[in-house]
Amino acid sequence: LFHIKINFNCVYNEDSLINNELTIYHPHGYLPYNSTPKNFSNYRQYIVFSESEYHNLYNAPLSWAMVLQEHLYRENSFLFVGCSLSDPNLRRILENTKTVGKTHFAFMLKDGLGKKDQFIVHKHFMRLGVECIWFDNIIDYKNELLKL
Repeated sequence: LFHIKINFNCVYNEDSLINNELTIYHPHGYLPYNSTPKNFSNYRQYIVFSESEYHNLYNAPLSWAMVLQEHLYRENSFLFVGCSLSDPNLRRILENTKTVGKTHFAFMLKDGLGKKDQFIVHKHFMRLGVECIWFDNIIDYKNELLKL
């Protein structure tokens, strides 16, 4: 494989700077790969580690992370890969930001589901604005990811 250097912005709090480069959002916090224990304190307050911290974030609808997520889900289409979409907070955001004519997509494994159960799951997620793309097995799933 070859390596391409792509400049990007890393957004993990309301003070993060954005320019014309690719922007990667981290609404649950960010810890750089080369962090040391010494600079960990610069990032700790923005990282969601526990379930209670996660719930506190989602119970603060005017926090920068929640406002950002709602804006991004409303204005863009997402491809969910490796995400079960079982988190109730994510489903709440999807439901609140559903926009007519805008669809998100989710790669899903059939995982033994029959046609009837697939239909029920598919219909549930379509109500949230998410179109399921079903795969019979993990190999087909991985092959499709390699095409992206």
